[in-house]
Amino acid sequence: MNMNKLKLALFVLCGVLLVPSGSQAATIVAVNDNTALFTIHFDFIAGDEAYQIPVGALRGLAFNENKNFVGYRVVSGDTPVMVETKTNAVVLSEQEIKDGMYQIPAGERASFTLVGLFEVPETTSTDSYFVELMSLPHFIGDERVNVTPNRLEQFKSDEVTLNKHIESSINVSLQMK
Repeated sequence: MNMNKLKLALFVLCGVLLVPSGSQAATIVAVNDNTALFTIHFDFIAGDEAYQIPVGALRGLAFNENKNFVGYRVVSGDTPVMVETKTNAVVLSEQEIKDGMYQIPAGERASFTLVGLFEVPETTSTDSYFVELMSLPHFIGDERVNVTPNRLEQFKSDEVTLNKHIESSINVSLQMK
């Protein structure tokens, strides 16, 4: 099995196993030394009108950008992570999809999980990372709205440490001299 198929299989398996059961839970785990899998779970309850939630997700998409994607960022300390980091993410749900948007009929509740992988270069020093939502646009009827920044602060994973082998290699080299 080639590496891409293995990563895809692991991504799907972990996505299914790590989907949180709470209404606003987030998880992050190291898949290997330089790759992490993250999930951020959120719910919507449609009122008198149907809701639509984006299927796609984009890293770096800021609040109130006029794009129909969920925006997220990978952060180390207080700094968004460098451009070289590879990321892929998608929003999962059991809801019907129409025109790239999940459909929530009026009066119904639906659950969603942003699932993604990010990979830092193997040469990057040991560091801790977390993922947070930056933009959660949706439609109520025909009106486009976004979850407020104060509310978005609740959608943040814990931290995961990657590239621990680099720190270990440095320690071993220093001890040998």
